[in-house]
Amino acid sequence: MEQTKLDKQTVQKAIIILIQHNCITWQEQTRKVGSKQIILCKYIVLIEDIIQRLRFPKFVYYAKEVYGNEAELLMEELIQHGRLTSEECITRAAALSVKILGAQGEQRQKVKLREVFHQLAQERYIDVVRPPVMEVAEGVSVLISSHLTDEKTAQWKVNFERFNIRFRNELCIEAVREKFDAVASDCLRIIVSVVEPAMKGLSDETSRPFRVSEIFDVLKEKRSSGDMSIGDLMHYCDQMSKSTLPILEKVGGMDTETQYVLQVKKIVLVLQQRLIESVIAQKFGGKAARLWKIILEKKLIEQKQIAQIAMVSFPETCENLYRLLQQKYVSLVEVPRTADRAPQKNIYLWNTSFNEVMIMITEQIFKTIFNLRKRLYMHVGASYPLLSKAEADQSKLTQQELDTIDRIQALEDQIEVDVLRLDDMIFTLSFKDSDKK
Repeated sequence: MEQTKLDKQTVQKAIIILIQHNCITWQEQTRKVGSKQIILCKYIVLIEDIIQRLRFPKFVYYAKEVYGNEAELLMEELIQHGRLTSEECITRAAALSVKILGAQGEQRQKVKLREVFHQLAQERYIDVVRPPVMEVAEGVSVLISSHLTDEKTAQWKVNFERFNIRFRNELCIEAVREKFDAVASDCLRIIVSVVEPAMKGLSDETSRPFRVSEIFDVLKEKRSSGDMSIGDLMHYCDQMSKSTLPILEKVGGMDTETQYVLQVKKIVLVLQQRLIESVIAQKFGGKAARLWKIILEKKLIEQKQIAQIAMVSFPETCENLYRLLQQKYVSLVEVPRTADRAPQKNIYLWNTSFNEVMIMITEQIFKTIFNLRKRLYMHVGASYPLLSKAEADQSKLTQQELDTIDRIQALEDQIEVDVLRLDDMIFTLSFKDSDKK
């Protein structure tokens, strides 16, 4: 209230809306003031959850593709309202299906929607809102309430992490398709379907172990094995474990009982490096990207060595490295050779920080998204009277006005597509690696 200069009622309403839409959470803390115990409420901004809002169209699209129109309606209601009880969500979705889709019988729709709702809950694509926490002492926390036992009053929200696990695994499948072929990617898709339910979160570095025979049994059940024999499957798993793209790792067993794990972390790291190299290539050229890759692999390396390994002339190497240095993609490390640390006698080695470059590129992407949104708002704002007129009565618009509205709609569609593509890059770069510096 002090910083915004808003009145208490306005601030309270804003906080309620932000909590409802999972943008902030709160934590109650007990503090001793004199002889009295007072309760303070601390609000925490959920930055990662706010970023997920860029991905809402993908959540809805995936739900529709996999679970049908009912899932699309349920997801749209949860996204629009932030959190709802199961009955609220189903009732709203049923009314919407009758209104938009022309579905027959709201009660009949509720039965279908309830089945899909439970399926989404079982697959963890939606989750119960966890109760807030009260901090009663330093490092000691307890739940404020246990109302989650009441199924009727429990509120549900979209489980962002579950969707992101699915999308990350799809990245791995697509990487295998590009590296090998469609058959190999189909094999990995079955592997993912087997191991994904046991994945607890995005921090998992590998999947649970699985056997070749286990995967082949699933292939037969789904009748997607075609002419593939268990020998063919063993061959593909063996090739994926020996590939330069570290897909599978052998962890024990022999023949059909050979056990593998899916190396999720390593696959994502390779994809991240490829993305960074492509960004550098677009901004500075292919040679600069090659130089950055060499520095990343060698960690600390002299300028002459970089030129020799990259087979790029020394003047070109100097030019590209200093362009990269200017934009903070690389750095120089001064290594003294004498006790007096005389600059003319020191060695200067090139270095790069993988994580810092990822963060920098991510920030640049967010700035690009901001500029795209700003451009759209400027066009919409300039045409607000026309858009209001069209909403009131479109039949009174001239052809020129209709053309203007079409151009604004086309611009909006294009910007939304661009934002989704940029979010794909943000998503790939969002997995930080503590092992890399």
